Amino acid sequence: MKREYDSWIEQLCEAMESKRNHYDLEENSRIELLVEFKVSYGNAMKTIMAMLEKFRKDMDFEKRQEFVYSFFPFMFGIYLYTVVTKKQKEAMKLAGVDYTYSSLYNLTFCCS
Repeated sequence: MKREYDSWIEQLCEAMESKRNHYDLEENSRIELLVEFKVSYGNAMKTIMAMLEKFRKDMDFEKRQEFVYSFFPFMFGIYLYTVVTKKQKEAMKLAGVDYTYSSLYNLTFCCS
């Protein structure tokens, strides 16, 4: 587990140094590439949901979904989850990602 945390820290530091802006990257990407990214994103969400279903029997679907919709914005920045362009919505639809769009308040209320 130490190696996993060290690897994660390294990746976070690289992300800070590269000053990547996912919002701009997505907006300036071709729709085909954005759809490929959204497929992977959707698969990551499904995998986290499956893990929670397997290991957290006490959580119903709504609680698992609440966790996912809190976890991903925490990891990647909440702005990406509250300001979604028409192009991003189209890519999510084409990628088959079932996502509930939410406001800043709704995403953060459960964390208070």
